[in-house]
Amino acid sequence: MIIIGLGANLPWLGRTPADNVTLAIAAVARLGSFYRQSSLYKSRAWPDPSDPPYVNAVMALSDTDIAPRQFLEALHAIEASFGRHRSESQRYAPRSLDLDLLAFHDTTCKPAKPGAFALPHPAIQDRSFVLMPIAEILPDWRHPRTGLNCDEMLKAVDPEGTEILDGIIKPW
Repeated sequence: MIIIGLGANLPWLGRTPADNVTLAIAAVARLGSFYRQSSLYKSRAWPDPSDPPYVNAVMALSDTDIAPRQFLEALHAIEASFGRHRSESQRYAPRSLDLDLLAFHDTTCKPAKPGAFALPHPAIQDRSFVLMPIAEILPDWRHPRTGLNCDEMLKAVDPEGTEILDGIIKPW
């Protein structure tokens, strides 16, 4: 499974963050064989909880013809098409769209330096807004490095501030 995290907390071109996430699911689905998507979730902004809350979701593709690094580049291109401008100085700033490559099958690679390309995403186990939607759509998925499933990882994080929104959105 290829697992992608989606999030937004700013409107763009008159669309709400939820609209941005929903439309981004359709864009990402074109990169491979669509498998499943989660419900939409609401989570507190981090590191500044006074920023607007995020709308989050997770989706999975069963396969793609694109290599992992190129897949991440394709995700960045989709972000840009939604008005996202990446900046190291504003790494955790509010955004119209954020796409994270969370896992690419069982591929593992450690970053050459902090913040560099890594698989699985180095913060999966720390984020309830990622673990809860993964558990919803892939209940048997296990972290390729630790072997833990989402329920086991969720026991170690505070889910406070992460809640499901209005149920499952229609698949593309």
